[in-house]
Amino acid sequence: MTERLSVMKSKFLTRFFYVTFFLLVCAINPVQASEWMFTGNLKLLTNETVFPNKSSIASNERIQQHHVISTRLMTEYQKDNFNFDFHYDFKAQYLSSNTSNSTLDIESRQLIDLQANIIEKEKIIYANRIDRLIISYTKEKYVLRAGRQAVSWGNGFLFNPLDLLNPYSQTAIDREYKAGDDMLYGQYLADNGDDIQLVFVPRRNKITGDLSDKESSLLFKYKSINYPVNIDVLAARHYNDNIIAMGLLKDIKDSIVRFDMSVTHLQDDSIALMVVSNIDYSWTMFGKNTYGYLEYMYNSMGINDYQEIFNSNVLSRIERGEMFTIGRHYFSVGLTLETTPLTSLNTNLVLNLTDQSVLVPISFSYNWKQNINLLFGATLSLGGNNTEYGGYDSARPIGQSMFGQLAYYF
Repeated sequence: MTERLSVMKSKFLTRFFYVTFFLLVCAINPVQASEWMFTGNLKLLTNETVFPNKSSIASNERIQQHHVISTRLMTEYQKDNFNFDFHYDFKAQYLSSNTSNSTLDIESRQLIDLQANIIEKEKIIYANRIDRLIISYTKEKYVLRAGRQAVSWGNGFLFNPLDLLNPYSQTAIDREYKAGDDMLYGQYLADNGDDIQLVFVPRRNKITGDLSDKESSLLFKYKSINYPVNIDVLAARHYNDNIIAMGLLKDIKDSIVRFDMSVTHLQDDSIALMVVSNIDYSWTMFGKNTYGYLEYMYNSMGINDYQEIFNSNVLSRIERGEMFTIGRHYFSVGLTLETTPLTSLNTNLVLNLTDQSVLVPISFSYNWKQNINLLFGATLSLGGNNTEYGGYDSARPIGQSMFGQLAYYF
């Protein structure tokens, strides 16, 4: 019975998605057609990960395959001060082993559930969702937006303590569209270039389905650009934590130095500190355009004994897609080399300074055609026993992975 209800819900939401998109298209008359824009993409991704023998996942299936065919259909309507954005996302996924669908877990917290699995078998999932549904009103000094949208704050590259809403992980392959949240967003622009942003994200308790202030977020950010140093000040009630944070940005000769710090009052009345500092620089090496950065991150919530992860403040943040590391001290290096006008090589190195384990994401991008891009790469995780990237028994290591992606834009 439960399975039948799930199928009925999937069919209902699927029809709702299609009907909504169809009505939007049909609503266009010849006079208004120039005010609408339609774009989209089609992506093919293949990924294979090999986990070490010492990991707990090896007892299940050591080699995992993940293949995805996805398409995103986007439309935008502009009229006077109003703007409407709609993104429909469809994915067909094959997973060689049973893995929880993290997007469904995030969706269960949203104000409105806009995702449904059309078909969900043991290893195959066909899913569709509305990833952007935004109504905006823009004037010279302020912006108001309501609906499913994404917001990014902070100055970090791989580590970003000020980016509280669906940040990217250090191993994310596709960073083109950040996952959205149902929210109200407002921005006020001052005459001197400073701005104030206010965000409210209502969420549901994923067990009861009821709206909960303990699951919701209210965020405020003030940005000033009128000093020798650009300044961000942030205050937030995020889930059940109180957060204050600040960010600094300064040009030093041909480099940019950034510093972010957040202080969180946790539910157990303890105080957590996160600090990120980085510097980046562009230059020419061997006649090729080159870009690089250095970054350090400290997280007082991190743990040294990884067997204690289930009793730490890290776990809840990992589960809701807000944090992706479990240690305290990290150092990262990034390098991008434009090998030709159409190709580039990008590599990062993430070092856990406590256990000396290393994560190395590498990718090669080729703009094959004007609207076709190829991406190949690998993620290497190196370390000894009971290290974050080498493997420990109480959680899954990242493993060694290879991937390829073809993206077509229309």
